Amino acid sequence: MSVEAMPLSSSNPDRPGITLEMTREAARRAGITPQFEFIPWRRAQEQVANGRDLLITPLARTPEREDRYRWIALLYRVERTLASLDKPVDSLAQAQAEKRTILVGAGTAQEQLLHSAGYPPELILSAKVGEREIDLLVSGRAQAWLNSSPETIWRWQQAKRPEPLLLGRPIQSDDVYLACSRDCSAPMIESFSQAIREMRSDGSMDRLLLRYEGGY
Repeated sequence: MSVEAMPLSSSNPDRPGITLEMTREAARRAGITPQFEFIPWRRAQEQVANGRDLLITPLARTPEREDRYRWIALLYRVERTLASLDKPVDSLAQAQAEKRTILVGAGTAQEQLLHSAGYPPELILSAKVGEREIDLLVSGRAQAWLNSSPETIWRWQQAKRPEPLLLGRPIQSDDVYLACSRDCSAPMIESFSQAIREMRSDGSMDRLLLRYEGGY
């Protein structure tokens, strides 16, 4: 299971994103042929957590998710920032003081972050990942967008909006993993873990990261 969140992941087989390129190569080395599915992200997480031998990525390893999955391997870290159009927003405290409605993807680590931090529910706007975020920000329905920085930048570049997008200081950094259902076969976990260890050792992971950092 994955989600439309370029440059991290995409259903486009020619541009699958950094996470799915890593996963696809790890699967090849493990002798496994994966089938990627893209369904609403909250439902995907529930299906994997309650299923058997189902993989999910890119999934941030958060305290709320810790006991729901088997965490196979760390892939990389991402920073989460608030994007705005009028001035930089550097903290949730600033956003709350300015009574900003914050846009987040439904079922994402960003949504969990806002709830865990006690951000006022009436100032949280959840939307399906990858659909209307830019329109909601530009229209003023939301006055800040909390998301991973690479995804926000990529989406804004693709939309070719004329307004300058302002990113505040990082709100949080998270480890992004390849994870599996709680009911997950030990041989599959070990096969993927070994493949990703090899990819780190031979430089494949670093080369992928550098290629995506060079341009989305």
